[in-house]
Amino acid sequence: MAMPQPQPSPGPDEEPSYIDYETFLDPNFSPSAFANTLVLATNNAADTTLDLSTPLNFVTTNDIIGGNSGSPVIDKQGRVIGAAFDGNIHSLGGNYGYDGTINRTVAVSAAAVQEALEKIYPAPNLVAELKGK
Repeated sequence: MAMPQPQPSPGPDEEPSYIDYETFLDPNFSPSAFANTLVLATNNAADTTLDLSTPLNFVTTNDIIGGNSGSPVIDKQGRVIGAAFDGNIHSLGGNYGYDGTINRTVAVSAAAVQEALEKIYPAPNLVAELKGK
């Protein structure tokens, strides 16, 4: 897959763009392959390879308000799967009401935190503790 290239210089009334829209609109476009290409193009060969299939963030319909950042996100089996850190604009009124059709919570994936602790910020003792070992 070709790396997106900066577009030609804009005309006098146009904003510059570094987005190669043709690449992203191609029916064969693969976000994970594109991310891997970016990582390989921007990292040193000696860098630890990350598993780019690891989900980084996810969105839920949990009802949160300001002050809930860092709260655990628990799945139906009782496992911690992430930590809440933000909400969409509709969650701002959460002190007064909740609408599950539009309110969203943004959470960092526990798998992403583990991937970072294993490969970016090597912390084997902390990883072992988090795994219960």
